Amino acid sequence: MRVVRGVAVTGGYAMGPGFQVEANVPRVAQSNIPASQVRSEIQKFNRALNRAKRDLQAIRKRALRRLEGRVSEIFDAQLLMLDDRELYHHVTQAIKSEHISAEWAYHRQVEVAMEVLQKSKDEYLRQMQGDIGAVARRVIQYLQGLKQRTLADLRIPSVLLADQLTPADLVQLPRDLVLAIATRAGSRTDHTALVARSLGIPAVVGVRGDLALERKGQRVLVDAEHGSVYFSPGRTEIARYVAHTRRTARAALDRERLADQPALTADGHRISVQANLELLQEAGFAQTCGAEGVGLFRTEFLFLSGERLPDMETQLHAYRRLAKLFAPRPVTLRVYDLGGDKLFYAHRAEDEPNPALGWRAVRLLLDRPALFRTQLTAMYRAAAEYGNVRILFPMISHLAEWRKVKEFALSVRSELEGEGVEFLHDVPLGAMIEVPALAIEADRLAADCAFFSVGTNDLIQYLLAVDRANPLVAKLYDGFHPAVLKTLQAIVKAAKAHGRPVSICGDLASDLRALPLLVGIGFDELSTVPGAIPQIKAVLGDFTLPEAEGLLKEALEEETAHGVDLRVRRAWKRWSRRTGKGDSR
Repeated sequence: MRVVRGVAVTGGYAMGPGFQVEANVPRVAQSNIPASQVRSEIQKFNRALNRAKRDLQAIRKRALRRLEGRVSEIFDAQLLMLDDRELYHHVTQAIKSEHISAEWAYHRQVEVAMEVLQKSKDEYLRQMQGDIGAVARRVIQYLQGLKQRTLADLRIPSVLLADQLTPADLVQLPRDLVLAIATRAGSRTDHTALVARSLGIPAVVGVRGDLALERKGQRVLVDAEHGSVYFSPGRTEIARYVAHTRRTARAALDRERLADQPALTADGHRISVQANLELLQEAGFAQTCGAEGVGLFRTEFLFLSGERLPDMETQLHAYRRLAKLFAPRPVTLRVYDLGGDKLFYAHRAEDEPNPALGWRAVRLLLDRPALFRTQLTAMYRAAAEYGNVRILFPMISHLAEWRKVKEFALSVRSELEGEGVEFLHDVPLGAMIEVPALAIEADRLAADCAFFSVGTNDLIQYLLAVDRANPLVAKLYDGFHPAVLKTLQAIVKAAKAHGRPVSICGDLASDLRALPLLVGIGFDELSTVPGAIPQIKAVLGDFTLPEAEGLLKEALEEETAHGVDLRVRRAWKRWSRRTGKGDSR
């Protein structure tokens, strides 16, 4: 067995025969042409551009049918690259003045653009190299009279292995033939990863190691939960895959059985279990899982192409559609959490030594009022028709900042009223508690805030001073740390004292072991990945509210996360014996 590792971008497991996708990189050598051939060479260049454009227009139509929403705009961006007048001018001028071939002139100009992007300090700009490269390869192949890559030899369901796959590759393939993908290039936020997620394809990208098959049809297992790719997996790995497949099948049955059921503890205490969504097309799956609303819609993922954020109408369409799908259940729209490790946009700072603690989220939006105003206007207008929209503001760090954000939102509301635009006046405005300073001020905040949402991922790493993405210290990141539990308890106490609803999102909300602690603390709402909702509903029925509160009291007596973990494990063993389920957490 051989194993290589990369970045998991979708979740899930898949196993099957590997299919080696041949590299699609045409060789381009410097070549000169006689002066008499200049005109025909420019005509050849125009024909290649037009043929590439027809290809992408056809692919875009297929993407609109398969992907919906803004994911298809990836191909709009690629079509715009073919219409780049400045690049066209440079290429044709080089053909005329230097008497060089169209492919060499075009290749040279593309390389200049790629070098500029490579040197950029902005991650999103660097990722644009993938789109530019895909377009350039298509054009050069037409210039050289080569066939386009079609993956026509793919006949049976397989795991695709490649140096690089493009969004076009995935969109054109029948979904049932692609079990999973593993590529050497790519990142979690590049366009190929976004398309894979939208199509539900398990994917590992940025693989460090050799992806070549040792023989045709070799069995390959892709673990897109942990970012591992196994060639000729052993018994242990296959057993893990089989167990996952069985869990997935059980989860599907649970979705059917529990989708319309309320989330109740054994003694009937009600919890609202809602969904975290990044893409609009995840909404249908969330509904089949039994989501009782949307606890967090990450609006920055509406932005997928170029330096252009979605305009008013695009945002309004997305927010209205989401509100309609879940009405009358609540839909919480989080304003852009741009900056830090999030998606690029044109006003982002050039360089920040510590972007996670830098110019991001509401800090950035308050400095860009036009951007902020457009988004809030769309949200207020979207709330008018169904009345189930809430607006959430991330990364609030102190009370003065919250008041500034709220004042800005109310000024937008006043502007709409003055313009006679239909909107909902009493849209609830909530704060996301991710910064320890705001957690300490939670009581004062609750007096001026409609609801809380606790973002545990950032809150825990700021509270414990641990970068959870850093393998050297990630083991210190622990939601069972007594300081974390006490902080969560203080936040909920403050919310309850003022009659405010309080939800929790982040990885801790999806941790089944932690569920009784969160219920014991007093959270009204859990917001989690859709696939975890049926399991949460099922597990809630294994304990009562007094049992959860008793476990929390015991846990808070511990001095270490390990001690809390032991208390939780003992409790689950007791409840598992009583229910006869066996402890699977």
